[in-house]
Amino acid sequence: MESYTIKYCFKNLIRFALHPKGMNREKLDSVNAFRVLWASFLINVSISISIAVLLLLFITPQHTGIELINKRYSGLDLILVVVLVLPLLEEFMFRLPLVFKPLYQAVSVSIAAYCCSFIALEAYTDFQPWPCILISTATSFCLGSGCYFCLKKYQKKAALIFSKFYPIIFYLHVALFGCLHVWNYGAEPGSSPVLLLLTLPQAVSAIILGYLRVRYGLFYAFVLHSMVNILPVLMV
Repeated sequence: MESYTIKYCFKNLIRFALHPKGMNREKLDSVNAFRVLWASFLINVSISISIAVLLLLFITPQHTGIELINKRYSGLDLILVVVLVLPLLEEFMFRLPLVFKPLYQAVSVSIAAYCCSFIALEAYTDFQPWPCILISTATSFCLGSGCYFCLKKYQKKAALIFSKFYPIIFYLHVALFGCLHVWNYGAEPGSSPVLLLLTLPQAVSAIILGYLRVRYGLFYAFVLHSMVNILPVLMV
């Protein structure tokens, strides 16, 4: 029987990070599930905070994620959005498709299409919220369903390509997840590319969350993501 210590989890995480690949799902009982999540949380927080402190010695962001969160949300809304809604959306968008199934990839594309189209419409048009929602929903449905039927039709070939290029696919998701969080630091068009370095802690989190998703399941990645997001909520 495995002892799910911090050392054990860290060694497995390093192996996976050096060579990401599809893995057989491992089922955990409640005690070991807690141990894995707690060990992953401590590893994540320790590495991320160390990198963040080091970077902040040399780079001064315009804002921090905590400041922006405090401006937009408060009370129950803060908890619901930061601890539940955002982790759920981000896990479905970035970690769900790390296991190949046409439906998983389609859901990821659908959520990404909705978010991107809604943000673009809100930022660059005079549309009110409801037209933005309707247009974004239609875009999401069309791209998501198109992705699903295309992958379903060529499922064997797509699965082979997915398996062959899995490390590239995995780290592409890591990079995109990290880059998404550059907005936490007040990045705007024309901002210095140096700000991207500040997203390294999020990239580290993406690697750990990806490992949990592939090894133990999406639920574990979501729970860890929520645990990590609790920290800025407690600091607000």
